[in-house]
Amino acid sequence: EMEASTGAFNAAIGVCTKAGEWRQALQLFCMMMQSRGQLDMITFSSVIRAFEKNIAWEKVLQLYSLMTRSKVESTNIPFTAAIDTCTICGQEEIAWQLFSTMKHSLVELDTVALNAAISTCAQLRGWMGALQLLTKTTHG
Repeated sequence: EMEASTGAFNAAIGVCTKAGEWRQALQLFCMMMQSRGQLDMITFSSVIRAFEKNIAWEKVLQLYSLMTRSKVESTNIPFTAAIDTCTICGQEEIAWQLFSTMKHSLVELDTVALNAAISTCAQLRGWMGALQLLTKTTHG
């Protein structure tokens, strides 16, 4: 019997995510954990994106927490996915907390993450708040 690689699991999770099949994506994720597969940033990002389309922000936070405990080397991708999901689900305060965590971590703040934060800020504080965030971020 052949074991599936991290890449194979990630590809399958990605396909399920794109198809809107979050339950299958989660099932593959669980299978990967049970087989002691190497979870990586792509794994977490794909599963987080699966929940984004299905308004499951609580699951996103659980995955985010698991990712941090697993010591997976993170990039802005899972952060941004979690911020987007929480914002889409009407959980702007939680999204803002995630952005604040990201700013204080070693993860690089890029255009995609900043866009997600500005969208969240706009929903929380209106256009003036979004403009203030942009000004503060771009000018130190």
